[in-house]
Amino acid sequence: MRPLFTVLQTFEELRQYGEVRRGSIGNVRLVPVTTRLAERLGATDTRGAVVYEIYRDSPSAIELGDIILAFNGTTIQDPGHLERLMSEARIGSTADLQILRDGKRRNISVTIQKRSA
Repeated sequence: MRPLFTVLQTFEELRQYGEVRRGSIGNVRLVPVTTRLAERLGATDTRGAVVYEIYRDSPSAIELGDIILAFNGTTIQDPGHLERLMSEARIGSTADLQILRDGKRRNISVTIQKRSA
């Protein structure tokens, strides 16, 4: 059923905005959690997505080295999984992220932005 949802969502965006709009948590570069990164950042496994770079106009709540573990309650498997969830989120809505920072789990909220090209 996901493909049908995506088609309907795309159709509605084209009709309403004249373009396909995808959500983002900001202009950040995400990388997979490798075993080495997990050990270095205090993670117990390799699930999630590491914030590897932060570019301007990104939310201040996100920091370099954060591991994003969950997006709106959904456990993140890898950066691609997070990208799919973000792209489906409504622009302007608030997303609740569970992150690992300095070896401690935290919950933060960020506003979903329109993904830049």
